[in-house]
Amino acid sequence: MLPLTYREFMKQQGGGVPEPCWFIDPGRNVQLFFALVFPLDSERMAAQQFVFPPPSQCGFVTIGTNAGGNYFLLHVATGEVYYWNHEQDDLPPVRNELLRVGSSIDDVIGQLTYWPGEGPATISEIECVGSEGDVADVEQLARRDGIDALNEDGLRVAEIAARDGNLPVLKRCIELGSGIRHLLHFAASGEDVEIVEYLLQQGAGINDRDKQGRTPLDRALYQGMYDFLLTLGAVHGNREKPAHIR
Repeated sequence: MLPLTYREFMKQQGGGVPEPCWFIDPGRNVQLFFALVFPLDSERMAAQQFVFPPPSQCGFVTIGTNAGGNYFLLHVATGEVYYWNHEQDDLPPVRNELLRVGSSIDDVIGQLTYWPGEGPATISEIECVGSEGDVADVEQLARRDGIDALNEDGLRVAEIAARDGNLPVLKRCIELGSGIRHLLHFAASGEDVEIVEYLLQQGAGINDRDKQGRTPLDRALYQGMYDFLLTLGAVHGNREKPAHIR
């Protein structure tokens, strides 16, 4: 039998296309597009190619898709929701190896948001200053809100500047007292090696770990940055090399 939370959700909401539809967890560097929630109309359902054994054999029910052959799975026994990536996860799925995205379907739907800069919400000032601002902008923000003020995604100006390659703003943030802890992780997810070099000069460790045990190399999304980090002695923390990286 399906968990009560999921049965209640289906009574109230049914399936279809959620709005908003992005699951974003900056702390784990996770951005997932929640494309469709089952049940679907007959045309969309016919287009799905299910690869999972029956729930009685694997313990999961497929409840949504990320498109491209990836799925959101409901753990029948607990009601928790997991993400299964066809490029890296086993079949049948192994619970403790999957990415947990919520304690229930309601929890997951409640966390869905718009992609930054899209939807009805405007880009926050912190995002703008970190990504495209200058030294004067960050000084004004620091005087008013503090240098470590957080945007709606829980990010500081320094973290955004490190991610988006805004070196002048990053330098001024650190001069104003913003800590460098985990900034290298954000820099590693970008493409600007000069940011990485600067943070290492400031004392960041090439293999420092975040709360999830990930090193900067785990956060690398681009081939050039990945290769550069390897030349510096970077190693993986709790994940393997992504499939798109050579």
